[in-house]
Amino acid sequence: MSKQTVLTALIILMIFLSGCENDPAPVDVEVEPRPSPTKVVEDEEDDQPASALPSEVLFSEVLIGVSGNNQLEFIELYNTESDVFNLDGWSLWYRLKDDQDEQLIIAWEAGDVIPGYGHYLLVREGQDVGVIPDAVFDVNLSERKGGLAFRSPWGD
Repeated sequence: MSKQTVLTALIILMIFLSGCENDPAPVDVEVEPRPSPTKVVEDEEDDQPASALPSEVLFSEVLIGVSGNNQLEFIELYNTESDVFNLDGWSLWYRLKDDQDEQLIIAWEAGDVIPGYGHYLLVREGQDVGVIPDAVFDVNLSERKGGLAFRSPWGD
């Protein structure tokens, strides 16, 4: 699967899956109901995880700025399984356009995990979303373009 196809799929997923119905919004923003997230299917023939997201981890919510504060941004991951998901070696990347290099948002290390049926919250550095984040990032995200890529330790 080409990088462009994966990024396009992730952009579409971000649009449709950017709301998490079970959690209250961490900021005082009117949120329209959104469809529930769906799992990304892994390639059964390959021993390595699929290149988009492992089937047990979803982008549960993505906020890319609000009126009056375009730096109020966060990315929330959700572990759909009961087992802890070890983030060691995984990384999250952002690309604004196809002809631009990707920007590293975060590279997780030993000890970074998503609890079973739990969330992992990344918040733009210096922003208060009402809860303590698991990590912060300093990459500018665009509400009109771009895509996220969740990469395995194998670079997929």
